[in-house]
Amino acid sequence: MRVTAVLLVFAALACACSSDKSAPHSAQTASPTQAQQSAAAPAEPGAAATPAQDRTSPNAPMPAATLNSTAATTPNTPPSSAVVEPLALEVAQIDERLKSGRATRTDRLLDPTAFAQISETPWANLSTDSEQGELLRATLSAALPDTSSQDFYFRHGSLILVTRRSAAGDGERYWFDAGNMLAMTRAGGTQVNPTHPDFASNNTRLLAEARLLRELLEGG
Repeated sequence: MRVTAVLLVFAALACACSSDKSAPHSAQTASPTQAQQSAAAPAEPGAAATPAQDRTSPNAPMPAATLNSTAATTPNTPPSSAVVEPLALEVAQIDERLKSGRATRTDRLLDPTAFAQISETPWANLSTDSEQGELLRATLSAALPDTSSQDFYFRHGSLILVTRRSAAGDGERYWFDAGNMLAMTRAGGTQVNPTHPDFASNNTRLLAEARLLRELLEGG
């Protein structure tokens, strides 16, 4: 009887030890369902979105820098007065030099067909104003009774302005820099948009006329 009682006591102790070892393992292992519920739980109010959420959100707003750069880019618009003013100042300085009396003026008759392939106006006379060998202004005049004329202003050999006067007395201005027309101004000061067909055609014609008159002057 005593032996049996002792064996029962040892068996009971062995069972108790086995239960204590398995209990922590059960507590540490979470079921798959619990893990999914925890992952799907909504974020707390006010919590910041993760970088991944920012990148994948289809309704994410465009950065302010991108919006500003897009709004500031407006192609094919007439240049502001800030572009023309420096050139106008240089033209005013050239006019002052011409008024000083130090410039030398020359006149020469042209073959009426000299500019026929470039211009519809039969230019018949070429006048130049130079100071110490520097060409300041060249003027093309049509044969009478046509009183049309064009003044070409040069800065160190580069064309910066052409003014055109028609028989009616009105005038247009064409501003140039680095071999390209920057602005075209109608009589009265209205600027022509660079997309207008007149802008491109006048740019091509006037640059060709300026090149030809320089060739005529250099050729004597």
